[in-house]
Amino acid sequence: MPLTDFIAVGGARILDFCNTKVVHTNYTEDTLLTPDDLKRFIKVFFHLRQSVTEPAFERTLLLRTHLRDYFETLHSRSRHSLAIDRLNTFIENEAGSIALTLKAEMNCPLVWRTESSRAAPSILLQEFFSFLLNAKKDRIRKCKNPNCSHIFYDNSRNSKRLWCAMDSCGNIMKVRAFRTRSQK
Repeated sequence: MPLTDFIAVGGARILDFCNTKVVHTNYTEDTLLTPDDLKRFIKVFFHLRQSVTEPAFERTLLLRTHLRDYFETLHSRSRHSLAIDRLNTFIENEAGSIALTLKAEMNCPLVWRTESSRAAPSILLQEFFSFLLNAKKDRIRKCKNPNCSHIFYDNSRNSKRLWCAMDSCGNIMKVRAFRTRSQK
């Protein structure tokens, strides 16, 4: 798989990570099928060269499921205590520690200290915490295209963005609406 197969429509790296698995109406598309795929994702989005063991890969896929559940419950405004409980249990089981750092180049002052075999999930957890510190949770959206399940951060001025990307889902939905109006 070439480096360009990862889609960056989420507006935040942690949302792009969640979007590596997309559930369409008739099929599921997953771009993280092997530890090498995760290694490539981390290289493309975080500019880090990271080795990924099979156990770390499996934990990272579990983390993706928990994060996606959390973001989807935020989007739907439903009770998300179960999603938070699962995420907290995952974090507790990672056996890392959170430390405060004062490095100016860091986006987030929290650094997840962990052993190298757990580095892939830790990088993503740190990104998640950084995102939560800076994001307005009511701007986390799910694409309005019923055949798409991408999650994105709406950073538009009027906060009315509907689609993950205008050049794909936005055009499809506008053409669909035009055809519906034309048939009447």
